Amino acid sequence: MTDLLSELGARSSLPVGLGIGGARTEMTDAAGAPFGSVEIAGYEVRCGFVPVEPPTFDPGDEHRDGALVRVRTFSCNYRDRALTLWMSVLPRPRGFYLIGSELGGEVVAVGDAVVNVRPGDRVMIDGYFGTGTQPWGLPTNHTSRELQVLPARKLVVVPERMSDVEAAAFSVGAQTSYSMVRRGGIEPGANVLVTAATSNTSLFLAQAARNAGGDVTMTTGSEAKAERVRNFGFERVFVVPRDDAPFDGTGDLADHARDLEGFDAVLDPYFDLHLNRSLPVLASFGRYVTCGFERQFPEAGTTSMAPESVLDSSVLARALERNVAIVANCLGSTADLEHAVDDFTKGRITVPIDSVMDADSPAAFLRRTFSDPDRFGKVVCRYS
Repeated sequence: MTDLLSELGARSSLPVGLGIGGARTEMTDAAGAPFGSVEIAGYEVRCGFVPVEPPTFDPGDEHRDGALVRVRTFSCNYRDRALTLWMSVLPRPRGFYLIGSELGGEVVAVGDAVVNVRPGDRVMIDGYFGTGTQPWGLPTNHTSRELQVLPARKLVVVPERMSDVEAAAFSVGAQTSYSMVRRGGIEPGANVLVTAATSNTSLFLAQAARNAGGDVTMTTGSEAKAERVRNFGFERVFVVPRDDAPFDGTGDLADHARDLEGFDAVLDPYFDLHLNRSLPVLASFGRYVTCGFERQFPEAGTTSMAPESVLDSSVLARALERNVAIVANCLGSTADLEHAVDDFTKGRITVPIDSVMDADSPAAFLRRTFSDPDRFGKVVCRYS
């Protein structure tokens, strides 16, 4: 820890974090420049790498179960988009919100009660979503903070063959997908439909389902996207219009579903887009598993999210007749993450990385992460 503080002192600057400013926040970034600006979903988002006071660390008392972590790389997930937009419209005259859901970092110091990690370990987060005395969900919503204290039991040592960039793009997608495959009951020979093929989550889902022995079919909205997924290693990708038409209507996907007599499982990251559409193509006793929804923030120019039909009564009636199960999934267990890490070390998972950016262009990082239609995989920011 002394070496780290000496390094920070030598560079004559504080640790930083990627801050989102409010609508009236007047701040400068770590280099003294005004906040940058980027448009996301029709909203102006003001952002910059802002200096943050280093945390205190008391290994014998307050932080006996904690670890001081130096963040090397970080990334954002879809959930960060809504958090970013909420902050951007708040009329705050001061303050900012540090974003980020995943990280690749190095342990600097540990509390006296910590046994699972030690100084010098490279780590990523464990988002185990438990109950009772277990920590809930992600350990932080602010992984861009360059130096921070985290619960040690929410950290996992990064395997040697995994880079810091891959670590910052792995845990949420991998842990979620392996949980969904487990809860979907995917077994060898199962016919599996994965929607929204170019979603970061779906790229993990397809690999997790294949590793469980599933025969994977995917959907996406354009031929250009379908071709990119095929190049990623999944040949059976159907292009379906982004509308409300059920998947068992007409077209190649409907024909394929009928040939199979229905899919054994549907794995879907956006239930508000695909629940009604995909239930009709489930086989009897099939499982639909979802982990999220798309409409997490009001459209620009409106004040609230328009009510959307999530599950049509006629679709539900048909599902009842076939005894299908609808499963809601949030993140996953530690065992799910360990399973994913094991598959990674065996070369059975490719971490989908779109690009790596240095911490000098906050607007470009957010634009590529949340707004660029050509993005394919995770965008990772790297501290020098």
